[in-house]
This record gives sequence, C-alpha cells and structure tokens, in this order.
Amino acid sequence: NSFCTLLHPTFRRKRTNAMDGPGHPQHDHDDGHVKQLTLEETAVDACSRKRHAVERGYFEDPYLRHFTRDTTYINSPLMNRGYWLRVRTVESAINRFVQALPEGAPFQVLSLGGGFDTLFFRWAALATKTDAAPAAQSAQPADDDGSAYEAREFALSHQSVAGAALRAGRLHRFVEVDQREVIEAKRRVIQRSDDVAAFAGLQAGQPVAGPLTEAPEASKADVYRMVAGDLRKSGSLCECLCGGATNGEAAKAAHEIPVFGKQAPTARLLDPAVPTLVIAECVLVYMHAAESLAVLRDLAETFAPAPAFAVLAYDAIRPTTPFGKQMISSLGARGLELRGIHDLPNPEAHKKRYAAELQFPSVACWTMRELFAQVPPAVQKRLQHIEMQDDYDEWCLVQEHYCMSWALRLGTADPDKPK
Repeated sequence: NSFCTLLHPTFRRKRTNAMDGPGHPQHDHDDGHVKQLTLEETAVDACSRKRHAVERGYFEDPYLRHFTRDTTYINSPLMNRGYWLRVRTVESAINRFVQALPEGAPFQVLSLGGGFDTLFFRWAALATKTDAAPAAQSAQPADDDGSAYEAREFALSHQSVAGAALRAGRLHRFVEVDQREVIEAKRRVIQRSDDVAAFAGLQAGQPVAGPLTEAPEASKADVYRMVAGDLRKSGSLCECLCGGATNGEAAKAAHEIPVFGKQAPTARLLDPAVPTLVIAECVLVYMHAAESLAVLRDLAETFAPAPAFAVLAYDAIRPTTPFGKQMISSLGARGLELRGIHDLPNPEAHKKRYAAELQFPSVACWTMRELFAQVPPAVQKRLQHIEMQDDYDEWCLVQEHYCMSWALRLGTADPDKPK
C-alpha cells in the first residue's frame, strides 16, 4: 500500500529502530536485509506512515492511532503529500457520487482490500458534530490557506455533501472485504478501542460479530459490516454480499465474520437495488488482470438493478520505466507482486477496461500528477506551508506511476446489453 517507502532511502527514514521486534513489522536495516511482510504487517505499515502525515497536519484522522504500532516513521514531504492527495481524492469521489443521486436516496459503500483504513470511522464521526450545518456556498475566495474550500469541496467534513447525507441517515451500509488475517486483526483493534467500537455500534470489550449485530443500538450496528475471504473468488463474494435473507433476523445470532466461499450468509449484507460505490485502493493491481476483471464484472452484474453503480480504483502503472521496474523489484523483495500491472500499464488501458469490457457509460482515469494539477492554488499553497516540496520533478515522476480510475453508471443496467 505504501509503494514509495520501498524505492528510495529518503522515503524510508525512521527516528529509531527501537520499536522493531516481536509483534512489530521489521523494515530495512543496515545489513541490507529486507524482511518479507505479512498481510497484517503491510496494513500496519501503511497506517503508520499515514499517521505521520496526520501528525504533520495534512488531514485529520483521530482513529488512525488505534491501528498503528510504530510511531517512529518520518516520511518525506513527497510521501506525505501523496497520502494527502490519495485520501482527498477518495473523499472527493464519495462526495461526487452522493451528489449524483436523487435527493434523499439511500446508498451503500463496498470497500475492497482496504486493510486498516479508517474511512468509515472518520465518516461516521460526522454524525456527532455539533456544528454540523453545511457551510454556505459563496462566490467569495476560500480562506488564505485554502482549508475552508478544501473541507467543503474535497473532504468528508461536516460541510460536505457526504457529511450531510450521513447525518440524514442515507448510508444504508458500509462493507469492508479483505483477507481473513487482516479482517480479524482489525476486529481485535475495534474490540479494544472505545471510540472506534462506538461507531461500529459496540462498546469496547464486546465480541465483534461479522455483521456487528451485538450492539445496543441496532441502527449503528446494521451499517458497518466486515467480510473475510479471497477476492479472486468473486462469485462467492457476490453471493455472500447479496445472497442472504433480507430481514436480517438470522444474523442476530452470528458471532463470526462471514467468510465467503466457506460460510453461507445468514442475512443480506448489501442490497443489489441500492446505489452502490465500490472502492478498491491498491488491491486490483495485486491480482492477475483476468481475476480482477472477473471481480468487477460479477459486481457490475450483481448490482445491475441499482439506479447507480460506481467503481473508484487506485492502482500502480507504468511497469517498463526505470522507476516502474525499481518499484516492482522492491515490492517483490517484500513478497508483494503486482500481478496485473503489465496487462494494465497505463490510464488508457484502465479506461478501455471500464468502457469496453465492463460497459460503463461514464469512465475516466487520471494519473495522480494530473489530479494534483486540478487542486486549487490556495490549497496547494497550504500544503507547501506544511512542508516544502522543492523537487517538483521527483514529485511528478512518482505521481505519474499511480492512477485513479472512475467508472459510473446512472440508471439500471440494460440486461440485453452485451457484457
């Protein structure tokens, strides 16, 4: 998830190695040895690095601390800004998706391979804001540091469209899917953390059921769900998500996280007729192109009855450049293989997949460099005040090797349209 950390010594600085040891991910040491990372360690590593960006003031995330073990990381300004761009792009896409729906319409989110991402908890916290009135739209310029404009237009803030939708109770469900090792580790963190558990509809110390139905507040418990399994078994995934009973009564006795392909669901986790946004950050590129295409196709067919369906995917690209080759080599030393990068090597290939192969009527794919160029100057100025990023060429090089794909269908899918 944090590719840049593997490529250059300036991206791998630490205050100390004192935190390395049993139960903590180990990193590069003076002997040149690179330890292969487990799935859980990869998730922890990404959170630990994102936490440094939070501490520097790039964005707010009070829940990330629960999912980090090593607080000694010092990221380069390039890496911190990259995390900011990725976080804000995802949040902006959520706002745009909600904005495209009819007023008051419910919606749901499916997060694939998100690891220890705290998106749901940051979003759910907006419901507790006492100053939750949306900011008035104005033709006046944003604040000098760009923070007001950023909060209103980019972020999941109490001023944003998605923030208002959450407070109105429009979020039907938020489901996270990942490997069992990662999901169970995340469940343990939720169990022992008061504020995170509260947003999952629990109290700290309670057993965390897969559908989180042990909570005293059923409305909260019914929103956040966790599912474990191998994404390559896409047919089993869709059956687990949408194949159960609709009344949910059978799920009240569930005490285990559903594992698709092994455990039949007792209740429907997602409604195929409700507008659905799929988020896939740094997950599809780890699969063979045929496997990830099967996942996307099965999801598109499952949610064909929904009046809106969208996919937001963040992936690495350009495997044949010197930077791309080094990226692949460094990740391979950690036991991480970008299986799909050669079949989808650039934004054009990603757009072709969503438009031609998956028949989405509205498709776009930008490099992260292109997305940052669209950030208003006032906001870019705020970032530059946090940390000076003086090597613009290096920034452009790195951001040209990652892309964000956006595919949107408004209106139910045509069953007679060729797949």
